Formats: sequence, structure tokens, C-alpha cells
Amino acid sequence: MSIIHLSSVSDEGPSEADLAKIDREWPLIAADLDVLNAQIAQLNAGPFASDLDWRRLRRAERRVLAVQRQLAERAGGGVHPCACPSGVVTSTLRDGGEQCSSCGSTWDRNDQIIVWRGFDDEVA
Repeated sequence: MSIIHLSSVSDEGPSEADLAKIDREWPLIAADLDVLNAQIAQLNAGPFASDLDWRRLRRAERRVLAVQRQLAERAGGGVHPCACPSGVVTSTLRDGGEQCSSCGSTWDRNDQIIVWRGFDDEVA
């Protein structure tokens, strides 16, 4: 007699639609893994993190933004530089840049990210 009560595992796997969604989102998953790897390398280096470690992290974060933007554009809408949908309200800053009201990221007049706060919503 087992004291652990486990429900039986069903033989159901992911549906074709689930697999297709994973295939569409795989570039974003890979980019997020690159960010995670860069963060782990920085944590392991501690106070001895090099400029190259910081550059790897920034590049990985920019890649995530680029992939999010591509996925959002494929979904049929324009996007802000932070990858939030174009319907999200932005505030104009004194220097001519803008700030996203959804994620809090800011960018300059040339759509270059100044401060990236992240993108938490799922991109369909």
C-alpha cells in the first residue's frame, strides 16, 4: 500500500495547436534563455564581472525586445520600441523621448531604448 496518493498520468500530450504555438514562440524562448545564461554568468563572476559580461547581457536583452517586436508585428499590430502594442498610451518626455505607460520603458527620439523595464504580457 502506497502512502503517496498520485493521480494517474494521462496519456494526453500537447495538441497540434499547442505545438504550433511553441514553434512560433521558440525564438522568444531561446532569447529569454540567452538572457538567463548571461545573468547566471554575471552572478557567478560576482564583483569581477567584466565589460564583456555586461555587454552579453545587454545584447541578450535587446534580442528579446527584437523578437517580441517581430512576434507582435506578425500578430497584426504596430509596436513601441519596448515591444508593447501600439495601442498602449505613451507619455512624451522633456527631451523628446517617450515612456510606455504599460511597462515603464523609455526611449529616445530615434526609438533607441534608454531604460527597459521589461515586457510581462504574453505576445500572441
